[in-house]
Amino acid sequence: MCFVDGTLPKPTGVTEAIAWDRANNMVCGWILRSLGPATAKSVLLLRIARDAWKDLEDRFGHSSVAQLYSLQQELLNMSQGNGDISTFFTKMKVLWDQLDDANPIPYCECGACTCNLTKKFMKIQHDQRLVHFLMKLKEAYQQVRSNVLMMEVDAPLEGDNALGPTNRRFTGNKLENFYKGSSSSGMPSTEDSESLME
Repeated sequence: MCFVDGTLPKPTGVTEAIAWDRANNMVCGWILRSLGPATAKSVLLLRIARDAWKDLEDRFGHSSVAQLYSLQQELLNMSQGNGDISTFFTKMKVLWDQLDDANPIPYCECGACTCNLTKKFMKIQHDQRLVHFLMKLKEAYQQVRSNVLMMEVDAPLEGDNALGPTNRRFTGNKLENFYKGSSSSGMPSTEDSESLME
């Protein structure tokens, strides 16, 4: 990272400079191999990794309204369809991660903050994503959706407590198994949804 952010300048000593050049060339190679052919040609003559990275950052490192619009539109149009919950969640998470990169949550830069602003923003974002995920589930999951929405504890989207009460596991696989084993009508029952929280 120190080669692309410029925090490790080329040393003046001969031995150190040779080692630095070797590492810099390797980083330049990684950058070039990660780019498409046309973009790689545009930075091919930049011999210092920091210069190549800065050039790319200046051209592509800024999010645009069009990029945010495209990601939000894709999320809006997404539905579970016939896919399983794990696959559907993964697709949504990929888009959420891209949104986070394009439009990151603000954080306090003063170093003396005691209001936990970032944590509050993350809570708002988490709640919005949980609601969005639940809204996009198949109608067959209506009872489960209702149960999750009525819970008073936070329902995390990931980790050991995914979509369930504190210290309980509620994963996409468990939800999918619950759906397959639901009542004869093909619709999950209240009893079935209660078994999810065990």
